[in-house]
Amino acid sequence: MRAVRSRLMSYGVTLTDHNSDATHVKGTRGATLEFGPSSILVRVLPVSPMTLSGLTRANLRLDAIRDAHVPALVVGRVVHEKTAATFRAMGIWFADTAGNAYVRSADVLIDVRGRRPRSLSSRTGGHPDQEHTPHSANLFSAGRAQVVTALLTWPDLAAGPVRKVAAAAGVSTGRAHSALALLEQVGYLHEGALREDRVDELLDLWAAAYPQGLGSKLDVASYDTASTISEARDEVLRQTSDDNGTDMLELSGESVPGLGLTTPLDLIVYTQDWDPRCAVRHRWRAAATRADAQVHIRRRFWTDPRDEETGKSRAPVAPWPVVYADLLATNDPRLTEVAKDWRDRHRAR
Repeated sequence: MRAVRSRLMSYGVTLTDHNSDATHVKGTRGATLEFGPSSILVRVLPVSPMTLSGLTRANLRLDAIRDAHVPALVVGRVVHEKTAATFRAMGIWFADTAGNAYVRSADVLIDVRGRRPRSLSSRTGGHPDQEHTPHSANLFSAGRAQVVTALLTWPDLAAGPVRKVAAAAGVSTGRAHSALALLEQVGYLHEGALREDRVDELLDLWAAAYPQGLGSKLDVASYDTASTISEARDEVLRQTSDDNGTDMLELSGESVPGLGLTTPLDLIVYTQDWDPRCAVRHRWRAAATRADAQVHIRRRFWTDPRDEETGKSRAPVAPWPVVYADLLATNDPRLTEVAKDWRDRHRAR
């Protein structure tokens, strides 16, 4: 806390303890952020390590962390750049001992990035955010995130054999076992079932981590198309397999049919084994940069357990949590309500 206070002080912000009933939440301490003539009452939430998994172990609900009246300020030794990006996207305030910080209110914006403490960098092999403790495993690393995807999509898997979870998630049995153990340890899994009262929280954290984590590792290729996205999508729907009839193409993001979008701007396609000849067939051209691309090809890792024998999904649409995460990842306000409607539609089933 002394180091965090010192870093904030260098930005003209004072963090002082504040004893107030308004901040009395287990695991937090009341404090005031002062900058110039203004001040904000906050709940200081120590997290170790400063990761999404560390945040889940703090056992403080997301709505409390992002409370507009008394927001939480997550503090810790050091936050990795990817985690910091996720925190910012989720609207979570944070400050670490290295000087990285994010606070955004009506009166102030603090956004400091890329600071690394030298003492930790050498000790952790260039990854200062990874504190080597028995409980520092990342719940949303790529492999474990695949397991979470499978459980959110097909909740009944949690009560079955680990090998079925592994098969649906596209990971080894050992990786599936470690993910299930960690989910149980942090309180999302209990007696062979996801806890219904925490599924929404798990979904939010998983979706927030997806763009910088698992999602980025699935990128295969990016293309431009001379046709409209609607036309390109319709082509994919008409021809969802390659020449051998074995490789399903599954849609995600705003290109999914039934979202109520008349003019989608991007086409996201998941496929297990991408053949560049497929792009030629659809008349897609390689994009100069990923940011300029309209068509995004990603690797499909999941297998629908209901069609385990054929290895194919029942419809050319990605699992609903993946669609939800891809909608949110655009940071496009026009898709926020669309993502919420999609989520509510599937969570109600």
